[in-house]
Amino acid sequence: MTDPIKIDAFQLEGFRAYLKPQSFPLRRGKKALSLAVFAPNAKGKSALIDGFEFYFSDAAMLKRLGKRTMDRMAGRIAMEHVNARQKGLVPRVHFHFRQGKDVFDDERLVPAGERDVKPPPPAAARVLDNCILPFIIRGYELRGFVEEMTPEQRYAEISSWFGLEPFLEIQGNLRGLRRQVKEKAESTADRQERLRDLERITAKAVKAWDEAMVCTWFNDNVLADLDKTLKFAAISDNDPGYITLKERKAAEDETVGLATLKRILGQTVALYLSPGEEGEEPEGAIVAFESAITVHTAAVAAEEMERAKASQNVFSEVWKEAKARLEDPERPLKACPVCDTPFSDCPHGSLDAVKERLDAKLGELADYHTAEKNLEAAGESLTGAVQTLVNGLDTLCTSLEDTTYTAKAKPVETYRQVLEKWKAADKAPASAAAIKALIALHKAITKDKEAIEKKQGEHTYANALTKADELITLKSDLERIEQTKAEIVKLNEQLDLQALEINRSITGHTEKLIKSLKDDINTLYSDIQVDGADAPPIRLELPDQDDTNQQWIKLVIDFADNRKGVVPSGYLSDSQIHALALSLRLAAIRMFNTQAPIIVLDDVVTSYDTDHRKNIAAMLAKHFLDFQIILVTHDELFFLLLKDHLPQNAWLFRRITDIRPDFGPVYLDHKTPDEEIQKKLDGGESAANEIRQAEEEWLLDICRGFRAKVVIRPVERPYNYDRSELASALAAFLKGAGIKPPPVSGIANPFLASLQKGVVENFGSHFSDNPSAAGSIGDESARWAEFKYFRDLFACPECGKTRFMRPEPHVKPVCKKCETPFAFKVAGDD
Repeated sequence: MTDPIKIDAFQLEGFRAYLKPQSFPLRRGKKALSLAVFAPNAKGKSALIDGFEFYFSDAAMLKRLGKRTMDRMAGRIAMEHVNARQKGLVPRVHFHFRQGKDVFDDERLVPAGERDVKPPPPAAARVLDNCILPFIIRGYELRGFVEEMTPEQRYAEISSWFGLEPFLEIQGNLRGLRRQVKEKAESTADRQERLRDLERITAKAVKAWDEAMVCTWFNDNVLADLDKTLKFAAISDNDPGYITLKERKAAEDETVGLATLKRILGQTVALYLSPGEEGEEPEGAIVAFESAITVHTAAVAAEEMERAKASQNVFSEVWKEAKARLEDPERPLKACPVCDTPFSDCPHGSLDAVKERLDAKLGELADYHTAEKNLEAAGESLTGAVQTLVNGLDTLCTSLEDTTYTAKAKPVETYRQVLEKWKAADKAPASAAAIKALIALHKAITKDKEAIEKKQGEHTYANALTKADELITLKSDLERIEQTKAEIVKLNEQLDLQALEINRSITGHTEKLIKSLKDDINTLYSDIQVDGADAPPIRLELPDQDDTNQQWIKLVIDFADNRKGVVPSGYLSDSQIHALALSLRLAAIRMFNTQAPIIVLDDVVTSYDTDHRKNIAAMLAKHFLDFQIILVTHDELFFLLLKDHLPQNAWLFRRITDIRPDFGPVYLDHKTPDEEIQKKLDGGESAANEIRQAEEEWLLDICRGFRAKVVIRPVERPYNYDRSELASALAAFLKGAGIKPPPVSGIANPFLASLQKGVVENFGSHFSDNPSAAGSIGDESARWAEFKYFRDLFACPECGKTRFMRPEPHVKPVCKKCETPFAFKVAGDD
């Protein structure tokens, strides 16, 4: 089995409440550490969890903020600290992970816009690949699974935990297929459609398929008008009557029938159609051809004329450049730029006249180009018209061969022969004789067609055969529909059996996993409750194995003997529902996220009283020692209970005491880095604020280690000791313990007295109403050097460490590591 993934460290910079970079190491030697953070509200604790959510989010966002600013959503912009860009910081979150000996990390930048959104970095993707469940649990989202999810949504959720998505997809596909097959098996739409065709073919004489009735109708209403002795015994292409009908249709085709006449009429109309009413124009291929010749001739003439006018087009580029030079407003001209002749003395008489002449020349060129394009278009149109006319003439002449109309069509044939030799430069061939012949031909054929129609109407062997073929196809379709329906019924029965088998397998497997999960949920839930023995049993119920149409999971409890299998929200208190939701999520994570045993908890104790808080702390200590937990809370009692119940060697406990707009959340053990102060001083910037913060941080830390006595702060600012009272308390303690600090070079008074006043720091960091007053970088640099010298004196004389403690009943502090009594080094000690 591969080693699980743990977090080595993470950093936030320019992200939410965190402006300056802050790192959170989560490793001590070979051991991964969990982290608990306490902070009052609005001090930046949830921003820490936001960093986790953003880093592992598919869409690089926080769900509650949305992708963009709209309605109640703040969008991604709200993930940036408001001063990040101003300070030149790029908002980012960086995580470092470890899996056995493999160390890997990646940072993720907050996208400036939708185009900058990228998928989770490879390190995040690797962690997510080893997680089945989301491991971030926020208190305000906990109740969703218990109270808000439908049984179907809960089934999909838990099935995803079990890795059953492929089986669910199979179930869903099978259910959809079975529904379609069932609908198809029960549908009569195809059959009804074909029966409507039967009614249409038989003029509503036959409404339901009965082959004998159909044959009778066909013999009496179709064949009798042609030959009363011709009969169909069956609607089939093998029936003797059908074979005879097919033979007679072929014989009919050899003579000129209605179909042929109608086709020839259409061909004559395509060539020339006389105007039907006064004022209408003739139409057809001959008219289109002659019109195309007229247009082409005009285009040739226009092109020749414009070409002559634009014969000087070789000067086109020169004229364009001259026009641009003459119209340049930044370099006005009074004389010709070539010969220096004033424009008033030139042949045109003025600059404006020269411009007009240039415009005219350039206009002639434009007209020529237009005429050239028109000629090209006219040529293409003429070519198409010629081809259409030739094809139409060929088709008509071919259709008239071996007919009685051949003699009438001789002028048409002559026109076609002339057209074959015609060229684009020639005049249009004479078409009057051909048009006259086409009109006469159209009249003669129309007369013959009407005579045939009057004699036999539409009763032809061709029409009879077409109707017979329709009936044969309809019969075949009805037989195919019935056969298909029978096969679909069989398929539906097989699909039902397969769905039942698959459902039984999935349900059986899911029930085993749910039983393990349910037992774990009940254990955790009982441990959280004040009286675990009274915790109502929780059940996750699946539908019956034989029910292949349902996919749901009911979450119910046995509240009492007469209230079994009831909905939790109807009987449990707010804290019990919260405990149930927390137990369910933790149990699922413990069961499924074994390769990435990480849990992130954001304020999950909002609904609990003291006893429940204590039980949650004990539950984490009892069941989740193998997990790396990152937990934030605004509940100080819960934080203290965690410190009491959880092993100190596996947990870090940090407290946010303040939040600074120019820095971010300030933790109790926060130290302003020396490098930050020195960098500002070296860059010529004032570092008075940072020096004052560093002094206060060190004084608070050393006073805590020495257990110096300070005035108890008001409850609303329990940690906001200022520098003067801390320096006074330290001075009083050292004096009472008989410890005299060495002097600092350049300062006659005790340095702690100087720290109480902080003249240089205050002058540089506080507003002064004296306009001539200004801080000095040199003074700040000197002050910083003095403070560091004094601070570094507080070191163990034995091991050099700077952390101290004063256990009872010691009067003097001792080194926290080697327990050597504290004392300042004196000259000559080295």
